[in-house]
Amino acid sequence: MQPQRLVALAVVLFVLCMSDTFGWDSEYRQGFALSTSVEKSHLIVKGRVIALEGVFRENIRVKITTDVTIAVTETIKGTPNINKTQVKFMIEGGAAVNPATGKTQRLFVTEVPKFAINDEVLLFMVNSTDSYYANYPYDQLAFYRGIYGKKRIKDDKVSLLYAMENDKLKSIRVPIDLTVQLSKAAIKDKDAMIELEVELKNAIRQRTGSDNNLSQTLADSLMERAKQILNENGEYED
Repeated sequence: MQPQRLVALAVVLFVLCMSDTFGWDSEYRQGFALSTSVEKSHLIVKGRVIALEGVFRENIRVKITTDVTIAVTETIKGTPNINKTQVKFMIEGGAAVNPATGKTQRLFVTEVPKFAINDEVLLFMVNSTDSYYANYPYDQLAFYRGIYGKKRIKDDKVSLLYAMENDKLKSIRVPIDLTVQLSKAAIKDKDAMIELEVELKNAIRQRTGSDNNLSQTLADSLMERAKQILNENGEYED
């Protein structure tokens, strides 16, 4: 893997762990917003990991790769690439048998999203045109902004990242059902969605202590307003 790519993606990992950032311009930081993630992604799905298969690929720089299969429970944007209920993509790293030696080789790549069977996930993916992904199978599916494009659903919530004052990145945990509705609202009316995101950022500013969960009161309010956006476009069904 190219050294500059390792450095850039390692920084992403650090950001997610430390809720802060350095070395990026303001525009890049603002691109973590949910509305922008939705706009830039070609495929957004919610689902469960049902298969992990190690594959040794001579035409991929790292060679040791893993094919991940997702059973889709909801498609938010785009079309699943296997069938209506499954998405499949390749990630670098894992364990695969080298056909030249017959031995299993293992590779751990820190900046690549990690998956386990039965993980519940929300995925933001792109059909990359970057030359680095030229030999990627499955429509060259790659994650929007590296590990940020894979959100693990834990306790029915996912973490969203927002650029605050001084462009520092901070996270907030949002119910998955609300995140899905906000994503759909962003597709229908991005400007209206951005107005709702102002309230998410205000919630981050007002947070005290270590609890970074969105309050139930605000979650309920945002859900109703997301429904209104979709109702105005004839997209929401109760």
